[in-house]
Amino acid sequence: MQNLIYTLPIILLILFFWKADFFKRDLYKEALSLDNALVVRGFAAISVVLCHTGIPVFYRHGYLFVAIFYFFSGYGLMYGFLKKKDYLKGFLKKRFLSLMIPYWVATLLYIVWFFILGHTFEFKEILLSFIFPYLEGGRIVTVAWYVCTIAVFYLAFYIFFKFFSVKKAICLISVFNIAYIIYCKEFVHVSSIVWYCSNLPFLLGILIAYKKEFVEKIIKDKYFILAITFVTTLSIALLYLKVSRTIMQQIASLSIVSLLVLVMYRTHLKSKVLAFCGKISYEIYLCHYLIMLPLNNTYKFVNPGYKSSIYSVQLDNQFLVAVFSVLGTICISYFIKKFNSKVMKLCHI
Repeated sequence: MQNLIYTLPIILLILFFWKADFFKRDLYKEALSLDNALVVRGFAAISVVLCHTGIPVFYRHGYLFVAIFYFFSGYGLMYGFLKKKDYLKGFLKKRFLSLMIPYWVATLLYIVWFFILGHTFEFKEILLSFIFPYLEGGRIVTVAWYVCTIAVFYLAFYIFFKFFSVKKAICLISVFNIAYIIYCKEFVHVSSIVWYCSNLPFLLGILIAYKKEFVEKIIKDKYFILAITFVTTLSIALLYLKVSRTIMQQIASLSIVSLLVLVMYRTHLKSKVLAFCGKISYEIYLCHYLIMLPLNNTYKFVNPGYKSSIYSVQLDNQFLVAVFSVLGTICISYFIKKFNSKVMKLCHI
């Protein structure tokens, strides 16, 4: 049964294209619509879970799937700014509460769940996790780094587009993205490269939304040339990661997102399963460790000798660990999403 782990990428790929409509010559005009985006986001969320369970193909490449979330965040912000009047009115309240309420709920669930499993946290850890999860020792939710980085980009977007012209704001957000990478790498020395290895797709999303007609014309005229180019750059970046890990991971992130954009422009994605996961993708991302960590042996597949301070079941089959992690995460994320929606409704979001 252990060999079944190699079927998981195939199963996910089949789900991705399930009942999809393909366009051989013309572009699909609703390529970046919510319907298509939900399927891709669902695909990315499940891929992150499989990455963290150590499944081959996914393992060590989780940043590529997080890059997809960055892209849709950037695209969604710019699209909303261009299409909706007074888009920035109440922007900070809406965006930050939409980001933080699910995170706070997830943090509370982690604290309670870990306590049940025999692990307790110091008061300082709990306080920092709720107030400022950027600080080391203050991240009970393992993936809190994404919450911090996307919050910073939200704030930067608001400031630049609130007080500058669109063109100047785009230039400033471009410089900011580069400066953020340099700052994290050279000055802050954060604990993991994940903080700054895949954020440039956020900028790519903004640029595509801003020049959508121009981008679509290029895609239509140079589709196969672009596809070959992005496959090549992705392959080179993955092969030569050791040359300059930060640069190569950013190139890989931009390449995989660009390839996905090409696919979306020739495909009407209709997977109901992944669209459902896309609707709860943020909750899946935040909460999958609730299911995964009690399956202690998850880490033993990729980190022999790993020991956890929490109670865990002894499940030695990696395929079952991955399947239980995915299915369990989807189930709890659905109910957490419903709860989060009610809380946000009370906050008039």
